[in-house]
Amino acid sequence: MDRNGYLLVANEQAYIMFGLKNGDLGTQLQNLEMGQLVNIFTFMRKLDRDWRKITNEGNLQPLSLKNIKWVHEQVITSLDIHIKPISDSNGRLLGVNLIFIDVTQYTHLADEFESFRANLARITQELHYTKAQLSTTNAELESTQKELESLHQEFCFRN
Repeated sequence: MDRNGYLLVANEQAYIMFGLKNGDLGTQLQNLEMGQLVNIFTFMRKLDRDWRKITNEGNLQPLSLKNIKWVHEQVITSLDIHIKPISDSNGRLLGVNLIFIDVTQYTHLADEFESFRANLARITQELHYTKAQLSTTNAELESTQKELESLHQEFCFRN
C-alpha cells in the first residue's frame, strides 16, 4: 500500500483470503474488506510521525496488531496483522507492507489449552480434598482398630 492508502500489490493468499480481484489494485484500502480490519490511516500517520525512530538496522519499526477478529461469511477468523513500513534511502515513508497471518488455529489451541489447564487445576483441587478426606478416614480407621485391639485384649484377658 502506498503512503496515500492505495493498494498497489497483493499476493495470491491475499486475493484468496479477502476475495480480491485485479480491479482492486489502485483502490483505497479503506474501501476494501482488508482495509476495514485496520484503521490504516491512523497507522500511516503514526508511521509518518515516527519515521525518525530508526532501529539499528536503519528500518522503521513495524507495528503489530494481535488477535484481530474478522467475521466473514459467518466465520470468525483471528488475524495477526503486521504493518511494515517501506522507506526510501533517505528514510522517507513510501508506503507499508501489510502482512495478515491467520492465527485462528493457534487461538483455538490456546483456548483449548487454557480449558485443559483450568480442568487440571479443578481436578488437582478435588484430589487434594479427597486426599484430605482419605487421610481423616484412615486416622479414624486406625483409631477404631486400636480400640478393637484393646477390646480384643480385654476380652482375651477375661477369658
